[in-house]
Amino acid sequence: MEFFFCSLEENSSRTNWSKYISIWFINKYKLLQRLHFLETIYDSLPNSISYLLSESLSGTEPSPSVLRLISKYCHKKGVFEEKRVLLRTIPFSYQDYCVFTSKKFLDFMIKISFENIRQAAKNIGNYALRLSEKIRRISPRVWLYVGAGILLLSGGLYWLLRPAPPGPDLPIVEVEPVVTDDVEIYGEYVGRIRAQQFVEIRARVEGFLEKMLFDEGTYVKKGQPLFIIDPKQYQARANKAKAQLNKNKALALKAERDLERIRPLYQQNAASQLDLDNAIASYESAKAEVEMSEADLTQAETALGYTTVSSPISGYISERNVDIGTLVGPGGQSLLATVVKSDTVRVDFSMTGLDYLKSKARNVNLGQKDTTRTWEPYITITLPDNSPYPQRGIVDFADPQVDPQTGTFSVRAEMPNPEHILLPGQFTKVRLLLDVREAAVVVPNKAIAIEKGGAYIFVVRADSIVERRMVELGPEVGNNVIIERGLVPHENIVVEGFHKLTHGDKVIPSTYRAEQEDHSKN
Repeated sequence: MEFFFCSLEENSSRTNWSKYISIWFINKYKLLQRLHFLETIYDSLPNSISYLLSESLSGTEPSPSVLRLISKYCHKKGVFEEKRVLLRTIPFSYQDYCVFTSKKFLDFMIKISFENIRQAAKNIGNYALRLSEKIRRISPRVWLYVGAGILLLSGGLYWLLRPAPPGPDLPIVEVEPVVTDDVEIYGEYVGRIRAQQFVEIRARVEGFLEKMLFDEGTYVKKGQPLFIIDPKQYQARANKAKAQLNKNKALALKAERDLERIRPLYQQNAASQLDLDNAIASYESAKAEVEMSEADLTQAETALGYTTVSSPISGYISERNVDIGTLVGPGGQSLLATVVKSDTVRVDFSMTGLDYLKSKARNVNLGQKDTTRTWEPYITITLPDNSPYPQRGIVDFADPQVDPQTGTFSVRAEMPNPEHILLPGQFTKVRLLLDVREAAVVVPNKAIAIEKGGAYIFVVRADSIVERRMVELGPEVGNNVIIERGLVPHENIVVEGFHKLTHGDKVIPSTYRAEQEDHSKN
């Protein structure tokens, strides 16, 4: 706060008596400032006089605290007969001026109406003089002590009234209840798709390729002609064999008739035994020749039939491997095309010996049907774009021995392929259902901590105390793990914020904290 001073002014002549009027305030940086008194007050004072008080250069009204100080003193001395005080700001000119420690000129006015203004001015001046003398007599050391006392008192009050320091914050953790579920346990492997039937179309007789009777890449039916090999020589051989058969049949018929004539003559002793034996031999030889001719004819006709190459199965045929006019035959270079039957495909994959032992431990015999189970080992596969294939396959074969070079054994599953989406030869990801665990205890992976001694989980008791509990882990199922031993259903476990916890710590479960926040909002 700062000291300021005012002068009294009017246009009448000056009087020979002086009045001292001082209104002061305490500076916020200094305990005491100099007190200045005006030496001049004008003689002819009317019934109303203007006290010029200034607090700023803006022309606003004076401070209410100053007005209350003057009014209180005047009423105490009995100088007021008029109860009403009129305050207003008016334009004026004056000779004396107000002195501020900040060196500012301030323009304000307080107008007070009363009868005995001279007595009021004299009393106010005397009061201000006595007050200033008392302030001057105070030693600076006293002011120092007073300031120090004020500081100590304010510090003590702050210490007594300050809020109590907050206690240590309890860790906030996220908890979830332990649940049970029927869990399917899968194994993942790399498999390869192959057709249920895959047939190579080869020439079975030698000859020049005359015709191709199919469109490459189309579906062909069983018995449908595919290629024509030049049949002329094979037709000739068949005709020759047929003619030879007819000749031998005629000879056999003659031999039979000769035998029929000799036999009665032999009985009448008209023919010798030698004649009878020769007739029998001729007949038997003729019969053998007939059988040989029949075989030759069959062979010739078969060769003739091989000149028309037909599809042995129904399926999709590949492109041709030879051109028209090429000499083909039963040798190794006579592969004409291939036919693939893929309405049902087979998926081959390999499992380790450890997988075999685990399946035995679960009483699962791969490749064998078990009527005691409510489920069968099936597979699902993914397409090349990693999307799941909608059909399931059933495991129908497992190799009874392990390959000593790889340590694995082969497993096969059949899978329907009605839309022919699966192509033979492509690789795929195989998921095999190994077991179904009913009412298994399942927890999230993130709730498990692993150390040298094993895996453990923090369990939150009813009193919000955490318990560090060792558990036995089972198979992983997605983002969850089956707990074999160590937990029971409906216990609360910590899934977030357990890294700094120790056994016996008290925590704030996130579910409880959320309820408290909702209650405080309400």
